[in-house]
Amino acid sequence: MKKLTALILAAALLTALCACGAKTDEPTQTGYAGIETTPENTEQMTARTGNTMSESAQDDAQEHYGANAENLAEMMHKVASYAPGTAGASLKKAEAAFEVLKYAVVHNIYVLDEDYLESILRKAKFDLDLEEKARIDDYLDDDGTNNVYALVMQALNDYDSVKSQFEDAGAAEMSDYVYSVRAAESFEKLADEIEDTNT
Repeated sequence: MKKLTALILAAALLTALCACGAKTDEPTQTGYAGIETTPENTEQMTARTGNTMSESAQDDAQEHYGANAENLAEMMHKVASYAPGTAGASLKKAEAAFEVLKYAVVHNIYVLDEDYLESILRKAKFDLDLEEKARIDDYLDDDGTNNVYALVMQALNDYDSVKSQFEDAGAAEMSDYVYSVRAAESFEKLADEIEDTNT
């Protein structure tokens, strides 16, 4: 009887230890381009997007809703490709507006620590050439009337009035980001931080 009791007790302890050591799912974050960033799929993400993220960038992506200097620079390169007065400029402007708002919403910029955001902005701007920096600063300046900032704000305030611009540019999913929770707050915080890093 004592042996049976000891055997049952040992089995119960073993079961309890196994249950305590079970792996729990880690929370995932959605990175730029809509890819979940977890330690398990980092290699898959690199293969699909062509981006290679350093270990520190991967850590930042986990802690800061996927926002890091590398993907911020990627977004800024796309925005800087818009050049007013060139062929297809209005379409590129809509694409640039889409990229900025998408980044702000996907990465929950409104909750990011301002020091962290400033840090990754400075690193991202370091990756841009002088012309790209000037364009980014100009396009996201809230004093401009015909720039990317103005188009994003118009979309946030009255999307129907600019819906066709985004559809023509192949960015019909702009509405998904316009109607996201705290989209305006995320965008304005990103634009303000970009402007603040100029000083």
